[in-house]
Amino acid sequence: MMSIFVVQQNRIAMPKRLFADFSAVSREEWMKKIKEDLKGRSPESLRWTSEEGLDLFPVFRKDDLPDPEWIAGNFPGMSPYLRGNRLITPSENPWEIRHDFRSEDIDEIIRAVREVGEPIQGIGLVLGLPFREFLFDWKEINLPVEKPRDGIFLQDHEDIRKLLASIDWSGKRFHLQAGHAALPLYCFLVNHWEGATGIPLTSLSGTLDTDPFNRLGANPSIRELLDINLEDAASVMFDLKTRGIKDFRSLRISLETQHLMGANAVQQIACGLAIAVDYIDLFGERFGFDPKSILNQLHYQFPIDTDFFTEIAKIRAFRLLVNRLGEAYGAESLVRKIPVHGHGSYRSMSSLDGNVNMLRATTEAMSAIVGGCDSISLPAYNSLVKGTDVQAARLARNVQLILKEESFFGHVMDPVGGSYYVEYLTAAFSQKAWKLFQQMEKEGGYLAVWGKGELTRTFRDQRRQTDFEIAKGKKTLV
Repeated sequence: MMSIFVVQQNRIAMPKRLFADFSAVSREEWMKKIKEDLKGRSPESLRWTSEEGLDLFPVFRKDDLPDPEWIAGNFPGMSPYLRGNRLITPSENPWEIRHDFRSEDIDEIIRAVREVGEPIQGIGLVLGLPFREFLFDWKEINLPVEKPRDGIFLQDHEDIRKLLASIDWSGKRFHLQAGHAALPLYCFLVNHWEGATGIPLTSLSGTLDTDPFNRLGANPSIRELLDINLEDAASVMFDLKTRGIKDFRSLRISLETQHLMGANAVQQIACGLAIAVDYIDLFGERFGFDPKSILNQLHYQFPIDTDFFTEIAKIRAFRLLVNRLGEAYGAESLVRKIPVHGHGSYRSMSSLDGNVNMLRATTEAMSAIVGGCDSISLPAYNSLVKGTDVQAARLARNVQLILKEESFFGHVMDPVGGSYYVEYLTAAFSQKAWKLFQQMEKEGGYLAVWGKGELTRTFRDQRRQTDFEIAKGKKTLV
């Protein structure tokens, strides 16, 4: 048996080159074989157009890539971070396994975290809708239920202290989703953290969802609310710097609103870049933050849908382009550290079939892992109809544990690197997203474009078309 790896002194060296042992297969030979297998059908019948407008055919070769050195010039953990931001070194936690807990009852939350939280690295607490409600009609984006289930309801600071004191936060990252209540909840958090947990405040790690633009929902014309959102976010960033808390990021850019409305992968990437530039400009002009200070506080949240290869390429293309953005601000080393969180999509969930939701969540988790997300959370299979359920939360957690420990996803670095199809999608997405981003900048930036309403209409039209094709059986939701 031919050995692929050369082992020297208990270390794995570079693999031997085995391509010379196999003869090359030309495109003509591939097409001949495809015609034989199709038994009279035209190979053109296999061609399809993606939601991003790409004309695709299920045969990809190296010469389909826009740059012949595309693959050879990219390595894991090295600029432009196309193949992830981790170097090729052993890691016990290649990604952060996270679960977001939501329930109206604080005691139920505490019980669920205690029963489920031991093997995970990130604990998310989601406040109820009155705190984090977006200013758009949930029916407009066609979720399969009237509204997502509510999260935690807090009566006063004693409830917050109880939550903090009743959970073991040692070695955990704390992710607070508080929406419009982000600033007051942050104040409660920093004032009670040390007394309730016994952990130094400077050791607090995790994220807060001050998300000024997305908190406007579909109506960014409300300037007074925008001013309040920006001031809240700036207050938190100033306080974090004053207190010397370095591992808690507060400025979130979530692409969930755009995704739920119908934005495709390219549009999500472009919006994520454009929002970052607007934040850098606005926080610099109004509050004196320099670009590096903003990049140090940024964290991204991408919804991960069921289109396996598309979602992988989306995260990879985003890594490539956000690195290009960092270069423009002279902060390449900072963008490498910007966390990208992948969250299973609510858009793909069924309120009637929880088993299907578990299967889809597994596909989404695999895409997020292979694409290179730093942390991943999956909605519980019944989260559209119930709050936090211990069994459902355990199943959502176990999907990632099985992929990591039993399927060995945690032991492979960028397994799709070199796949001509994924590399083609990555290159195509990055080109189209950068072009769209530049167009948005020419029109005044994300907020200006969003305020015109054309982008919102485009997303909703796409969503309606997708729903129509699924309903008519022309498109399959895996």
